[in-house]
This record gives sequence, structure tokens and C-alpha cells, in this order.
Amino acid sequence: MEPHESALLLNMANSVIEMLDDRESSAPRDELEELTGFRTGNSKPPADATMSRLLPDFLRAQSPHPAGSGTTESVNGALRSLHEPTIIDAKRQAAQRLLNTCPLGGGRIELTEADAGAWLTAVNDIRLALGTMLDVG
Repeated sequence: MEPHESALLLNMANSVIEMLDDRESSAPRDELEELTGFRTGNSKPPADATMSRLLPDFLRAQSPHPAGSGTTESVNGALRSLHEPTIIDAKRQAAQRLLNTCPLGGGRIELTEADAGAWLTAVNDIRLALGTMLDVG
């Protein structure tokens, strides 16, 4: 890996981590978390297009429902609240593993199977974020 490639990849992985941290910090406080230890996240989808791409809805309405889209939104909100913290943790851990194994200043990359899996996840998240920011369809 060339030094400029390494620097760019490290920069983009750090940017993804920062976006995930911002999203996580915007979650409302849950008083039951201290009692149960069960974390909850945002129930509302991200307003930002990039974060919406990284944290998409769980369900999409297959057809217009006579009662409106409230049911799908309600289910998505509940699923997002329950699962978003775990998804953010997994994405953050993958990006951090990329940061830990990417050679500073370029050089040869040697990855374990687990490292390679983390790289795939992190590079895919970077790809999705860049594609959204650049409006690549």
C-alpha cells in the first residue's frame, strides 16, 4: 500500500467512526438502562443521507397500506431502538480494527481472517458513505 493510500484510508475510517459516534451520542437517555443494562438507541431514522445509508430502515413498505405508513414506521422505530447500538458497535469495531492493522505510512498488509472480515465491513461502510456523499447511484 502506498503512503497516500494508507493516509486516505485511515482518514476515511476515522470519519466513519466520528459519524457513528455522533449518531450514538444523539440517542435519548434511557433511565431503565441503568437498571437493566440494556442499551437502546434512536427510534428515529437519521436525518443525514449518509447515516441513513449506513443505518437503513429494517423494513420497507411493500405496497401502500390503507392505514398509511405508520405501521412500518412504528416497527422500524422499535427495531432501530433495540438494534442500532449493537450495529453501531460492530461498525465502529470493524473500522477500529482497520485502523489498528493498516500500515501507517504505507507498506505491506498482512491480515488474519478476522482482520480481513473487519476490513471488508469497514471498507464497505466507507464505500457506502462516499457513494452517498458523492451522489453515486
